[in-house]
Amino acid sequence: PVTGEVLGITRDLRGVVRIVRMEENFAFGVPVSGEGFQRGESVKRYARIPAVTEGDMSLTARIQQELPALDWGAEKPLLRFRAEGGKLSVVDDRDIPLYAYTLPAPQVRPTVTSVVAPSPDAMSAQKGSSGAIVKREQAQQDGMWRSRALKEVPVGIAVADVDGDGLQEVVLLGEEKLVVQRVEGGTLKRLAEVEVSGTMQSLDAADLDKDGKAELYITANSANGDLSSQVFSFTEKTLKPVAENLSYYFRAVTLADGKRKLLGQKMGQEDDFLGPVFEVEAVAGKPLAGAKIAWDDDLELYGTQPMSYKGELLYGRLSPQQELLQAVAATGERLWESAEPFGGRDGYIPRPEKGSGARSDSVVRCYFLPARMEVGTAGELLVPLNDGSRTFECSRSFKNSRVTAYAWDGFSFNELWHTAEQNGYLADFAIGDADNDGKPEMVQAVIYSSGWFARDSAAVLVIELP
Repeated sequence: PVTGEVLGITRDLRGVVRIVRMEENFAFGVPVSGEGFQRGESVKRYARIPAVTEGDMSLTARIQQELPALDWGAEKPLLRFRAEGGKLSVVDDRDIPLYAYTLPAPQVRPTVTSVVAPSPDAMSAQKGSSGAIVKREQAQQDGMWRSRALKEVPVGIAVADVDGDGLQEVVLLGEEKLVVQRVEGGTLKRLAEVEVSGTMQSLDAADLDKDGKAELYITANSANGDLSSQVFSFTEKTLKPVAENLSYYFRAVTLADGKRKLLGQKMGQEDDFLGPVFEVEAVAGKPLAGAKIAWDDDLELYGTQPMSYKGELLYGRLSPQQELLQAVAATGERLWESAEPFGGRDGYIPRPEKGSGARSDSVVRCYFLPARMEVGTAGELLVPLNDGSRTFECSRSFKNSRVTAYAWDGFSFNELWHTAEQNGYLADFAIGDADNDGKPEMVQAVIYSSGWFARDSAAVLVIELP
């Protein structure tokens, strides 16, 4: 350290303000604690609010785990979480109810069985329509296959030929394992699995060394928020590490010319993304930063999907943090923006507050990577939506999900179709020939009963595209 040099800034809780009235662009509040607030001071919703749990103590650990932004065990709590009578109630220090949640009844972990065997005949539906695809004019009750309940909690999913036999595998990234499977005889047959370390964020597949077998690229972070990405390959019927502790984000993206490339970007000390988006190249079997991708400098790797509209380059974009759907011109000009958020992921990377100049527990913010978007077989933009609560800075709870296909008409994005809504959290999705019938499908990894207190069952869905 150098005398007199600012090493960082710690932000302590100076007081609490209760919002009493909301307007369109501002709110009225009254101080609950603290004094001497200054103009321009930072305010955060529910950050470090003193809280306690009451009632059913079996839920205490789960509640505190899911809501780390609160200050648990305080002597003078401002929020009380009461679990009784099949409900979880949240009341303030005046005992005024703020919200109530219905707790799920105890249940045995369900077995999710196949709806229909994944064969070309069983997966086929009437031309242009599927029960798993909902159009404005009609919907039918076929076209989707669902696996049995997964052993892992899925984070990412990919479809690729990882063993070089000409057939496509379904690769699942869980919180603790990477699993290679194949759809065979109405089930997911496991071919290989390996334990992974760190906090998993996403999975992508690409054959950079051109040996006919796709490598598996995992974006992950360590406990302090640094990237610790990894690469695995399928060799001799096992998954073996190719590279570890890489400081890259990875994302396989279909570019506007139809070519699919594995792209990368770096992380800054405080900025979530640093420098240009680049094509990832394999040098001596190791991934390295290659040529810069000609994107506008304000566009980041995650949450950006190039498209083509009448021969012109266009980007579909999910705005950082808010995840509003945007249409962005090649010049960087924003052409359109949705009123409601899309995407939605429940896993975050702990990052330092911008302007703090240091990594410290006292200045941590939670950065949620934008969800994956894809281009469909007809050039449409495929956008996921997890619907639920995004109130707390570091905790989200989603209850249902779907993927919607949009077409750009020169003025706005218009819906073409959407998948049937699932009663659960969509962890990730991919496009590929998952059942090896010669036609691409949409593959989803869904966690059913997703929420703060029930997260019991997950499955892979294979959905026929229109």
